[in-house]
Amino acid sequence: MQEGLAKTTNLEGPNNLATVSANATSSSGRYIYSVPDIPWYKGCVPTAAANIVRYWSEQRGYNKLTQTSQGSPMFDHEIIQDLAYYMNTDSNGATTSINAANGGKAYWKEHGYSLNVDGWSNFSNYQNEIDNYRPAIISVWKDQTPGLNYGDHALTGIGYQILDNGQRNAIVRDSWHSKPTDVIYPYGNYVQTVQSFVPESI
Repeated sequence: MQEGLAKTTNLEGPNNLATVSANATSSSGRYIYSVPDIPWYKGCVPTAAANIVRYWSEQRGYNKLTQTSQGSPMFDHEIIQDLAYYMNTDSNGATTSINAANGGKAYWKEHGYSLNVDGWSNFSNYQNEIDNYRPAIISVWKDQTPGLNYGDHALTGIGYQILDNGQRNAIVRDSWHSKPTDVIYPYGNYVQTVQSFVPESI
């Protein structure tokens, strides 16, 4: 885990799906294990969505999400390609939030499932998703966070951290392998929208 995240004190989660509860003397937070970190391909939104698709498929039992119609396993680039198609991702890799929502639903339907997509920007809703073991897509706009400088980018939110001084951080996969797998991202004004992709059966 990236340096700066408070020391793990216990592991908990449904069906042995673990999260981290950080040491309350320095911070509190949660972290969802087993969310992949797929490298950028075709666009940041479909790549972030592919991380979530693999998570629900491999960790939560929605196996058909990563299978072809013939039942063969799909490679990461195939999942992203299909998501980019359904999400109308353009040639520059850009995807609107509404297209991400509609495309996500279309991908899940194609694989035999129904999907709920909600969107917001406040931290408390994001915290609730992580507390319920649901990674989310965090879209940032014109980000100039020192050391990160994402510009316009989509991240996979897999955890959060609340410091004693009130600073609220998201823990993310950013699809850029020039950075660590776990990136601590200050949650603030650069966050444009957060989208949760949750099966209707949850």
